[in-house]
Amino acid sequence: MPVERDPRARDPAQAAFAPDDSRQADPGQRSNNVDRVVLTALYRRDTTHTLIVLVSQVAAVVVVAIAAEAIDAAWATCLAILIIGTRQYGLGEVLVHEASHHNLSSHRWINTVIGTALSWPFFFTFTGYRRFHLQHHQVPLDDPRNSIIEEYQDWRLPLSAEAVSRRRLIWLIFLRPLTGVIALYHLYGIASDAYYDADLKENTCMWLFWAVMLALCWHLGVMEGLLLYWLAPLFLVFATLNYWSEVGDHYRTSDLLTRSNIGPGWNILIAGNVGYHVVHHKYPRIPWFRLKAAHALLGGSLPGQTSTSLFAAFSQMRKGHQHVVES
Repeated sequence: MPVERDPRARDPAQAAFAPDDSRQADPGQRSNNVDRVVLTALYRRDTTHTLIVLVSQVAAVVVVAIAAEAIDAAWATCLAILIIGTRQYGLGEVLVHEASHHNLSSHRWINTVIGTALSWPFFFTFTGYRRFHLQHHQVPLDDPRNSIIEEYQDWRLPLSAEAVSRRRLIWLIFLRPLTGVIALYHLYGIASDAYYDADLKENTCMWLFWAVMLALCWHLGVMEGLLLYWLAPLFLVFATLNYWSEVGDHYRTSDLLTRSNIGPGWNILIAGNVGYHVVHHKYPRIPWFRLKAAHALLGGSLPGQTSTSLFAAFSQMRKGHQHVVES
């Protein structure tokens, strides 16, 4: 999720398929290292698949909210918040992320429409997200100007090569989200986005959308439902999952710079295969639903760490360090 925009980032339209750190992705060597036929198959987009995933995720949110209201019990509401938050991650992070790389469809306008429609309910703009995220792919991962480093700084994560104690790392990775600290950081991120995206016309449209939504919910008397079944999951669950994902991808990966979480629980139930992050950075044009196959075919030859869960990544973070080159 975006927190701050680097004005030095190139136009997203010029970098939609650009690789990130040159040490991980040299576009001039792709055809020499990987069979073009294999890459062509992996790059293939599927609009129908995208729409099926989109509709099923939205339907899950609606059905779970209706079921919780029908049951009318505290445990049902808590369970609904948890489930809806995971579906929000699939919508507001996985699909928006893929739209930013034009991986939802071979028609770019479909990526823009879906990406925009899914960004606004999460209080950010699609144009701003692309500007922020594609800068992450353009600038070397150990460059302090990279947007992921800026994000880690905003989260007050230690970025030195020095060791971090087990107790402190437990606080940073696990207890912060569970005590609501990350929810507050997420709220701050929304406020900072409003400032850094002030140059975007879409930003004004997004806030007008929310003004209309709030007025409509107030008029219909469903403000409690909006709070319980959208805002609570957004700040308590979505924000936590996003934090774990961003930290898991690059934090304290030493000189390897990128980490994949190949655990089936994360990729199947929550993240839709975006845990295969190493291969995504090497080949960002591969859609999310082909990343597992891409990892099986290409992952063994790519530099990066591999974990099977957040707990395994935590162990790697304890032993590793954050590699940042002084500018």
